[in-house]
Amino acid sequence: MENVENKKSADLAAVKAKVIRVNGETEPVEPENGMDFQLDEVKRLISCEWIEVVRLADGKLMVMDEEGKLLRKRCNLKASEIYNHPYDVIVGDVLVCNADQLR
Repeated sequence: MENVENKKSADLAAVKAKVIRVNGETEPVEPENGMDFQLDEVKRLISCEWIEVVRLADGKLMVMDEEGKLLRKRCNLKASEIYNHPYDVIVGDVLVCNADQLR
């Protein structure tokens, strides 16, 4: 079972873009136009009106709900672990993608 989980984690790591849900599920996603994510598309993927973008240590971008904490969205433990800031947590669903995939 552990080998299956490790393979699944490795497969998701190789994916260019993924949505990390608050329940811990990760799903690979691709831009609708095949090249880059458009604003309306991102807002739909992570269920928000305003986005905030942060650069991660590996150079990828994490896109989250700018108002997530104000709206009292649930903590996203997996995204918080990836973000790796000691005094902050990520809430709501997030999109993680390469910098060239966001316009």
